[in-house]
Amino acid sequence: ANTVSILNSTVGERCHSYSAYHLALQLLKLSGYSTIITTASLHNTDLVKSLGATHIIDRKADVVSEAKKILGGPIDLVYDAVSNKETQAQALDIVSSGGQVISVLGVQVDKADYPDKTVTAIFANVHTPNVRALGVSLYSKLTELLATGAIKVRSRPPRMLD
Repeated sequence: ANTVSILNSTVGERCHSYSAYHLALQLLKLSGYSTIITTASLHNTDLVKSLGATHIIDRKADVVSEAKKILGGPIDLVYDAVSNKETQAQALDIVSSGGQVISVLGVQVDKADYPDKTVTAIFANVHTPNVRALGVSLYSKLTELLATGAIKVRSRPPRMLD
């Protein structure tokens, strides 16, 4: 499937989730995902779409229902840039049986409650042996991606939240 959903920051969440979210949108678009659904404050629609999102769900809405309306059902992958218990539960309600939730802060839910779904905590260190090849590939292209504007980096995040 070429569809992914990304859960974005909510008020009071850790500041690093913005960077993960910002880059995830761009990298998913560059990786060929054609449908990228994300949550955000709606006044940030233009910014979020410029980073790669194709659909924006108001972060205060019923995220699970809205995501399913967009797609007509569950999807295979959710990237959770917040990774608290609430957003992981939402993500697990969105993904299909056999689906996967990628978490930036570790697993916050009881995996036994979701036996047919996977929650994977990631740590973005491209120097570990299991992802070294990916790191080499990404870094070999990074200068060009930045120079062409394919990846945009901001010195400080815009005000994404109210």
